[in-house]
Amino acid sequence: MTQTNASKSTGYDVGRPRGVCAVTGRPIQPGEKLHAALRETPTGFERLDVSIEAWNDFPRADLLASWQTT
Repeated sequence: MTQTNASKSTGYDVGRPRGVCAVTGRPIQPGEKLHAALRETPTGFERLDVSIEAWNDFPRADLLASWQTT
């Protein structure tokens, strides 16, 4: 796992926003509110961005954390 500037201070490599909803595949526009979720996979941490309208359809059972952006 490589370290980014953000991970150097925390020790964790958490991806940057990808700009696409993990549920619908719809592009998420810059500045648009969204839910971000974090889960652990065999290869490390995975960040998933989910549009506000698709959050209820997103399976959240295996998440380590989630937050809503402002």
